[in-house]
Amino acid sequence: MAKAGRTSQIVAPEDIRLGDFVCLLRVVQEWIPFFDNAPWHRDPLRRVEMMPCDEQLPMRVVEVCLPFIMVKQTDGTHRVLDIRRHRLARVARIYGQSVFSRMKRERKKRPSERNLE
Repeated sequence: MAKAGRTSQIVAPEDIRLGDFVCLLRVVQEWIPFFDNAPWHRDPLRRVEMMPCDEQLPMRVVEVCLPFIMVKQTDGTHRVLDIRRHRLARVARIYGQSVFSRMKRERKKRPSERNLE
């Protein structure tokens, strides 16, 4: 059984707050099929939801201006997400803080390892 406060939850765009730790659940791709001219296809726009290909590290929300949010990634870089194209899950604060601190320690350790070679 999961500990209380240690599960992720799908978060609605209007519930995203500064300081939240979020992960990508789904990425929405849209396109207009140019070679599909069948008369029974009334909606020319095709939409597909896909899972992200890589591992999902938590990101910290640093700015919100719906439908855009700016997040800080574990490597210290920032990224802007359009939440119309990204489905997000809020992860437990203790999990997000733990991952961020461990990744920060890893980044600090790497340059010294390179000097030893």
